[in-house]
This record gives sequence, C-alpha cells and structure tokens, in this order.
Amino acid sequence: MVYGASGSVGSYVLQIAKAEGATVHAVCGPDNLQSVKDLGADEVYNYKGPEFTALNQPYTVVIDAVGKLSPKDKKRLLAPGGRFASTKAPTKERTEDVQRLFGYLQAGTIKVLVDSEIDLADVPRAHERVKEGHKRGNIGVRIAIK
Repeated sequence: MVYGASGSVGSYVLQIAKAEGATVHAVCGPDNLQSVKDLGADEVYNYKGPEFTALNQPYTVVIDAVGKLSPKDKKRLLAPGGRFASTKAPTKERTEDVQRLFGYLQAGTIKVLVDSEIDLADVPRAHERVKEGHKRGNIGVRIAIK
C-alpha cells in the first residue's frame, strides 16, 4: 500500500512496485484518484473518504510517501510481520537501486509526473506549492544557461 501515491515519491513507489509485479493499493486526494489509477494502481482510496478510514485490510508492505500516517493508521494497516517505510525515516541509497530506477526510466516503464515547471528564481514558490501538500508529481526547475 502506498499512502501519498500522487506525489513525487509516491508516484515512483507505485510504478516501481507494479514493475516488480506487486499488487498495489494506493491512497491519495480526491483530485488525483484517476491519475493514480492511470499509473497502474489496482485499488485507489481517497484519504479523506470513509473507504480509507474503514479500511482494515492488513498489508505486508506499507509505504508512507508523505510522512503523515498516524501510529493508529499504521497499526491498522500493517500485517503482523509486515514492513513499513516512511519519508520521515532516513534511508541509505544504494548504487544498484539508483541504476535499477534509471533503467526503468530509460525503458519507459515508469513515468515522471510533472505538476508544474518554474524558473530557478521562483524556487521559493515551488517550496510553497510543496507545503500545500496537494501537488501531483514533481516540480521541474528551468535553469537558463548563458
């Protein structure tokens, strides 16, 4: 299960999990339900909706891609012996993982979602967009080289 499946990290996690053959249930906001389905999610839940709060299916893997799942939700969603990962916890990148991701991008197996593009001078505006918590995918930064 991917919580925050429409954002930058979540959209990649969803696509990588599908590429690896997983069945993926995804959670996102109501405006992003269709785009998450289009990325390949098998089931999609609105985090604001009753279908998510009533969800009691135990998942073997839960990824909190936005760092917002409560301890109560984590306990409710994670199967005994399951694995949990969050963007709030530090990770250690491995070269082979980055190479695998690059291979998926080159092959077109995963797509890069672009919420918007901004000029380098407008990076503070990009940070504000991220803080809003409802962007879809990534924010591209244009850099003019003279």
